[in-house]
Amino acid sequence: QDNRTMNARLADTEAQVTAEKDRADRAEAMAKSMPVGTKGSEVRSSPTAISNYKDALKAFKAKRYEDAMKGFDMILGSGIRDDVADNCKYWIGECYFAKKQYANAIKNFEEVMSYKNSEKKADAQFMMAQSLDRLGKKQEAKDAYEKIVKDFPSSKNVQKAKARWARL
Repeated sequence: QDNRTMNARLADTEAQVTAEKDRADRAEAMAKSMPVGTKGSEVRSSPTAISNYKDALKAFKAKRYEDAMKGFDMILGSGIRDDVADNCKYWIGECYFAKKQYANAIKNFEEVMSYKNSEKKADAQFMMAQSLDRLGKKQEAKDAYEKIVKDFPSSKNVQKAKARWARL
């Protein structure tokens, strides 16, 4: 009885794996058939791009910033959706920030701000303010912290922004 139950479970699992593989293959084929550079929801992120994104994020968390930037740049060059592209730009900015290359970080955070719908805007604004602060641009940093408080009142960074804004 136990053997039959296990065989039935195994057959069900194999069927699910096959169905998921077929779905992933279709999604990847659809993503490849979309023209590179197409904006917005017209482009679907392939499972490969999502896997590469996770790998680049792991490299960032492991403080391998060059590897992370290369990974995010590669993903950006593959014509992925804006909701992934803005995240890639954000994390590239974080890499530059970690490497104390604040001017380059600001450029990437500004690009995040240019995306129409990005959940990373508040974080990018906060990191831009921190970068300006580190560059010694106190008034610009103050303005950037103020913008977080005014434009992103529900952000997790509002309290930190208020504290740093008051300190400047």
